[in-house]
Amino acid sequence: METRMLSVKLTDVELLERGHRVAELWHEIRSEEDAKKQAAAESKRKLDALEEESYQLARQISSRSENRPVEVRRDIDYGRGVEEVMRLDTGEIVETRVLTPAERQVELLSVGIGRDAAG
Repeated sequence: METRMLSVKLTDVELLERGHRVAELWHEIRSEEDAKKQAAAESKRKLDALEEESYQLARQISSRSENRPVEVRRDIDYGRGVEEVMRLDTGEIVETRVLTPAERQVELLSVGIGRDAAG
């Protein structure tokens, strides 16, 4: 006896079973696609973080320096009309700015008040 693969009409029960299976498969496909997207997003976040760290290190190597917290002191020189910020580790002036007219006025008032009180 010989057998062959031939077309056979499906019964209503078989059609219903296949319909349920198709629905299950579509649900699994969507779940896998969502998981793939989440994994890709997480991988991108990790790669971005690694690239940023690598960039920062390369920049530090290139410049032979990095930004770190350093104690500073602000000094006001009313004679020159400036405020300077000096690093306490090296004594270097890292910022100089001109005093505002209001800041200069405060000094004039305090000097004037001190003289009036003494006089």
